[in-house]
Amino acid sequence: MAFEQRLDVVEHVKALTGDLIYRDPHAFTNAVAYELWKEDQNWGHNIKRGNQGLSEDAIFYKNPSLSTGGHIVDIIGSAGSPDASPAWIDQTQATAAKGEIGAWSKPYPWQRSEEPKPVPTPTPTPTPVPAVKCEFKPCDCTCGFNEDRLNQLAQRVEELAAHFDTVLNDVLARLDRNFNKPSGGSRWPF
Repeated sequence: MAFEQRLDVVEHVKALTGDLIYRDPHAFTNAVAYELWKEDQNWGHNIKRGNQGLSEDAIFYKNPSLSTGGHIVDIIGSAGSPDASPAWIDQTQATAAKGEIGAWSKPYPWQRSEEPKPVPTPTPTPTPVPAVKCEFKPCDCTCGFNEDRLNQLAQRVEELAAHFDTVLNDVLARLDRNFNKPSGGSRWPF
């Protein structure tokens, strides 16, 4: 096969993997490189400047007749940003103009586990727990608790109930945010 524009493959992998292009550009680039490699084994990863590690967003098509060693194609527009999108930007001439090269590296089979996990249906925001209102009435016993002491205890119980309510709502809000978060990482930030 010959080198040709294959934006269709980049867009197809984006459709298959959802937000992988944002979450893990290296994995997305590998998936595209692997899909192309299955059709034509001249496709692979681009090694930056020939020896500086895999490009995050570029692939390589072997062509030893070129000064760069092959075609270098940027496949993620605005890589690493929320605006990342499938692209097909031939960087071969720009690389040659800088006197640089690329290098080919075989892509590895990509796993379906690189696909996004389904986002759970959001649960409704819980109704806040009503504040506790304590009322104590003085008793006729000789236990030593007078009305002032009972009112102090009632006030403290109300403070603790309000604090508990605040903490509970904060925990529920955090869980809600984390279960609705499209990115990877821990679901439990505390």
